[in-house]
Amino acid sequence: MFASATVASDGNITTNTLSSAATTWDMPRLQQEFVGDDPWQSFNRSMFALDEAMMTYVARPLSKLYSSLVPRPVIKGVERAVDNSEYGVRLGACLLRSEWGGAWDETKRFCLNTTVGLGGFFDPARDWFGIHSTDASISGTLAAWDIAPGPALVIPCIPRANTRDAVGYILDQGLDPKTYVSYFFPTGIWLPWTATLWPNYAAVWSDPWESAITPNADPYTSYLRVMTAKSLLDEDLAIYHYLNEVSTGTAVTRRPPVRDLESRPANIQGKWRDIADYNPRSPALDSLRQRLFVPMRDKDAWWMRDSIFNTDFARDVDERSIVIDPAFPVARYGFVPAPANGAPEHRQRIVFIIPGVGSSHASQSTLAMGEMMHNAGVPTVLCDNPFHWEYMQSANRGILPGNLPEDARRFAAYMRAVLADLSQAGLVADPEVSIVGWSMGGLITTHLAALQQHEDLGFRTGPMLAVNAPVSFDTVTTSLESFLAPTQSWTPDEVRENFVEIGRRLAVWEETRFAPTPDISEKDARFTVSLALSASLPELVGLATRTNESIPVRDYFCRHVRAAYPDISLDTLQRQTSLISLEKEMQAETRLMMIHTRDDFLVNDAERAYLDRTLGDRITWFSSGAHCGMFHTPEFRNEVLNRLNLQVCGE
Repeated sequence: MFASATVASDGNITTNTLSSAATTWDMPRLQQEFVGDDPWQSFNRSMFALDEAMMTYVARPLSKLYSSLVPRPVIKGVERAVDNSEYGVRLGACLLRSEWGGAWDETKRFCLNTTVGLGGFFDPARDWFGIHSTDASISGTLAAWDIAPGPALVIPCIPRANTRDAVGYILDQGLDPKTYVSYFFPTGIWLPWTATLWPNYAAVWSDPWESAITPNADPYTSYLRVMTAKSLLDEDLAIYHYLNEVSTGTAVTRRPPVRDLESRPANIQGKWRDIADYNPRSPALDSLRQRLFVPMRDKDAWWMRDSIFNTDFARDVDERSIVIDPAFPVARYGFVPAPANGAPEHRQRIVFIIPGVGSSHASQSTLAMGEMMHNAGVPTVLCDNPFHWEYMQSANRGILPGNLPEDARRFAAYMRAVLADLSQAGLVADPEVSIVGWSMGGLITTHLAALQQHEDLGFRTGPMLAVNAPVSFDTVTTSLESFLAPTQSWTPDEVRENFVEIGRRLAVWEETRFAPTPDISEKDARFTVSLALSASLPELVGLATRTNESIPVRDYFCRHVRAAYPDISLDTLQRQTSLISLEKEMQAETRLMMIHTRDDFLVNDAERAYLDRTLGDRITWFSSGAHCGMFHTPEFRNEVLNRLNLQVCGE
């Protein structure tokens, strides 16, 4: 058995018991298993609201000021020095759990970093000798002692999510020498010395908070998930042990072996591309390479993101908002003007970017694609995917996405509103509109191309590029269900073990990028990919129905989307969302282009043959890359620009 939850009118969640039979480990079920009960939710949400207010109105402004005065190397150096001063906390936590190797490593780190590292401002222990921090805490030690986490508990300024970890955090402060050093202000108020470090803390934590917590429909729930994931990894010092295994070459490799590139089939009509040195392993694992697709101008070496001097591409984006319907919230989008050295003819165009399922206009992949267009000299609009919760509530007028012809019509109205907003601001003037969409965004792009065969979209269109677009929801759901099916037999202990193993390997890979793909098994990669692709569906349904329950992937379409269109039969709904129904329009619309991969698991062989036959030389097939796993390669970037008749400024 497991629990789902219903959101009452007061915002609290009432727990209901459901049968776990034929139910996979999706996001709501994982949250119930790991986060546990939340009997004090009203109190917790109130306390979290205080944290949000402090981050919004105190920490963020403080971060902007401080990080504009102090360069990134100094801020990071102070962070390392503060971490070095907390040696006693980590040593005590290691000794209490009999982690002798960790205690010795912490001692070596403290001695090296305090002397050679100038009080911890630098980290020669890690950088020169490969001695990694355990990041041990009393919270993790209590967990290692098999003390239950207890109910969810949120206390302002205590970054923990349950009772056990909150108590452990307080005990951590008892072992931290900074707690006992006070600072006297002229007002006569004595404060802990750590208060003088608040500007540095704000600069360090502002960006992670903005990227991990704030963008979600329910930041409180997201906070619980993030803190719980951290707690699970801390329990066994999982990241520390894996870093040591990687450093010493003793890590057990879980990746499947490199497989041969697929040869060009004899009968395809589309263009064929190989990627040099791609070394594909498995479709699910290769799909995770999309995380490598980030802006080239990212993480300024000298200035933090909040600094007025920061040069990250994200700082070039003008976030704007429009009103689609006064009865619904404003819809947000990002706009990037053409660079000063852009070709004049390119400035007469504009590119709309539609990312994959659940992604927003501020997601890393959206920014990376926007940077590509910006470098080609084209004004660019960064959009939310129609399956993103914020888009659904605003531009989609609260209607669950999934009926793609209607979604495309509403997206066209959204595009007209964006163009009107930019025109009114004097930023564009009747430009030719191109669209680049991938994954589910590619499906929307294709339906927009088909729609203009029957009605006026309200703007001039140029090339439209759909990348890794699925052909039908049925194939998508069948594939994701097959990926998640093995989780039906997992016990809670097995889920916890797999979650920690996946989490520690992905965390190290994200941080170090020591290999093109993370070192996880095909089974774990399938679980990770399917969870990521389906994670937004319960969130969408929860917003539409005020519930928070497990939703099988197929149920989203057959049950929830179907309910939004009671006058349309399920067969008709499934048929009109499939690209199979758009054969004539796709053949006739010569401005529609596609880029696809031969090993995309969201498309079957019959659908590949259909796309190749229908589009002919207007489709490019990559021999590898799985689902969007080739985006970071030069070959893909060049093909996108070629299909849009663009080139990088100056070339």
